[in-house]
Formats: sequence, structure tokens, C-alpha cells
Amino acid sequence: MAKLFVSYSRKDSVAARKLINSLKEMDQDVWVDWEDIPPAVDWMDQIFRGIEGSDAFIFLVSPDSAVSEVCNVEVGQAAKNNKRIIPVVVRDVDRRAIKVNPVIGELNWIFAREQDLYEEVLIRTRTAIEPRRRPGPGPGRSPSPGPSWGGGCRGDLHASTDRCAPR
Repeated sequence: MAKLFVSYSRKDSVAARKLINSLKEMDQDVWVDWEDIPPAVDWMDQIFRGIEGSDAFIFLVSPDSAVSEVCNVEVGQAAKNNKRIIPVVVRDVDRRAIKVNPVIGELNWIFAREQDLYEEVLIRTRTAIEPRRRPGPGPGRSPSPGPSWGGGCRGDLHASTDRCAPR
């Protein structure tokens, strides 16, 4: 079981709750602000502690999270702490109009929009959370490129129903 931190815009609360509940059903330990920040404490300090204590950082990508100052601070903290960052798109972002954090933009995205098959979203998310390491090189084999952080498309691509297509 991995410890997961979920970063999202408040405007994506419905999608966040759906994914978080699904992750908990998969026996994942999920840190989320509405459960893990006690009243009357420094909330940003608690967020930093949550990120630092996590194994992976799930970022729900949307137009609102892309421009959120707090979400971008969280992404920066996750990168600073070398967390495995898993971008999950809950609403499409027009990258010609909205600048996506470069840390998120360079990663392979998982698409979890309303039109995407939710079961596939969960499979891809689980794969990203729990990557399988490839065996080391044997005689005559070159080194493995390392773990694969999971499905989706690169952030600079648009998704069709089954595969990614260039912009």
C-alpha cells in the first residue's frame, strides 16, 4: 500500500472525491486536505508534511488547478522532495491559453475526464502508483530504462477515445 497525496482545485472536488474513494477501495492510504488538516493549525505546513510523508503525489489536472497558486506550490514541493508525480486529467486544459506547470507538462498524463472509461483510469492510476521494476540486465542484455510510471498520453497531446493523437 502506498501513501498518496492528492492535489486538486476546489472546483474539481467532485472528481477528487470520486478518485479518492476509489483509491481507498483499492486499499491505498490517501492524504487529503479535508480529512488530514486539523482545525486551527497552519494549513500550508500540514500540506507540506502530507507531501513529504507520501510515496506518490497525484495531481488532478484541470484549467483551475493549472492556474492555482496553491496547487503549483504543492507541485513544486512534491518535485523538491522527489515524489513520484502522477498527473490525472479531470478536465481538458487548453495549453495555448493556460500555462501548465512544466513539472506536470513533461509527464505522461492519465485521462480521467467524463468521457473516459473510469475502469481504465483506475487501472492506469494503480499502475502508476505501484510500478513494477523491470529485471536488471542479464548476460548480453542492455540495462533496463527503469520503472514505467504509467499510462495516459504526454501532456502536450490530445487524447482520442483509445489512443493519443498529436495536436
